[in-house]
Formats: sequence, structure tokens, C-alpha cells
Amino acid sequence: MDNRTANLILDEHRPGQTVDNNAAVAANRTGEATVQLVSNSFVIDIVERINELYHFKNFIFYISERLDLQNENSLDFFREFCIHFPLAPNLIFTRNYHASMPMVELISTPSLVMIYTTERDDPIMELAAQKLRGIRWLKTLFILFPKLSTTEFYVDFDALTQFSKNINNTFDWVWSKQFLNTVLITLQNNVYLLEPYPTPSIVNKTDSWKADEFFYKYSRDMKEYVLKTPILYDLPRVFKSDRPTNSYEDNYEDNGIS
Repeated sequence: MDNRTANLILDEHRPGQTVDNNAAVAANRTGEATVQLVSNSFVIDIVERINELYHFKNFIFYISERLDLQNENSLDFFREFCIHFPLAPNLIFTRNYHASMPMVELISTPSLVMIYTTERDDPIMELAAQKLRGIRWLKTLFILFPKLSTTEFYVDFDALTQFSKNINNTFDWVWSKQFLNTVLITLQNNVYLLEPYPTPSIVNKTDSWKADEFFYKYSRDMKEYVLKTPILYDLPRVFKSDRPTNSYEDNYEDNGIS
């Protein structure tokens, strides 16, 4: 991987316009909110660390149409990704599609889902939730490209407030859609986890992340969480099953009721 540690994997894309990689820098100088940077090498490093533990057979990408797949940084990312993971097939989705068979029949497990989004309300989020219905127990990375006025969000109160709001809103959505095995990666190599039990809380693991701590088996330990309502209403409705009910669950103990 090259040494550009703050490259856009994907730039914001507007139909009919040419994307300029310098636009984000210029916008930052004028205080205009724009999609901010995520490190190519950092994303691949995290995926490598996770893959060493789980040996994924598929990588499933859901990529926002607000992001450009044709710029050099995007192409560079996928070239590097294929070099690092040459044997695992990649499935890439950017918009709704009509399939004759469900996603679960297109993949082998274990698989890693990677959702590239700009915010909670990005259409790619609902698309991913819809297409992953019934298999949202798959390990999932959310790569968030927030719109901020500066990359130095931690020294700008307004930018920090917006950044925090983006993180909270994204995890609110994650919880409501029953994704349990999730990690969020965003600009400045920030890493966040959702600890759902006993009450949902967001944990900043930026300075101390370890791949083997990313996907904790809450089905084995719900940390004294008490089920007070029928399973139908008690989100995220994901609990332990020792006996797989389908062949594609052979490597998993967590089943989602979605």
C-alpha cells in the first residue's frame, strides 16, 4: 500500500460533474461542508487483521451513489484490495437491483460486509438493510465519510458536534436494523464499536483497537441484560442458537430473527 495515509477511497460524486480530489481541501479552507477523508491503508489494515481471524470467503461492498467509483483513489483502493485478498470473490452494489435469488444463496460464509456511507439517511443504508435481511448477523464494517467543514474536527466545536451526531445517528440506525456484529471506521483513523448490552453504548476504540475484540459474542454474554418484552419487540432480536438451522450457518452460532 502506498504511503498516502489520508486518501479518499471514494470522493463525493454529483451526476454530470467531474470529481476533483482537491475540492475537499479547497472546501475546507472556505468552511464549506464536504465529504471528508478516510485512509485507504487503514481500512485495508483493519480488514487484513480481521481476515487473519476469520478467513472470509466473500467480501460484500455496498457503496453509496454519492461517492465516485471512477476517481484514481477509488481505483487505487480496489487494486490494492485485490492484491491483498486475491482469492476471495467481491460483490459490489451501489444501487437497488432485482435478483432471482436472495443474497444468502450468492455467498459463502464466513463473509465480511463493508458499507460505504455518508450518513444515516444515505440511500445505500436502507438498500443494504433490505438485501441483507435475514443475514444481518454477518460481520459488518461501516466506513463513514461524514460531511464536515474541516478534517480538524476535534478543534472546531461545530464540526465536532456534527461529527458526534453522525456517529450517534449511524449507530442508532445500526441498532434499529438489528446489525449486531459491527465496527465503524471514519476519518482520522477513528474506530467505534457498539456495545448493545445491558444498554446500547458507543465505545471509541481509536487508540486501542484490536481485531479480536471487534465482534464480541454477545449471544454468550448479554451482560445481565433482562428481556422485559416479547422477542418480537426487543431489539435487536438476535440471540444464540447452538444448532445451525441452515447450511450457510455452519460456522456461526448467532442467528438473527429479522
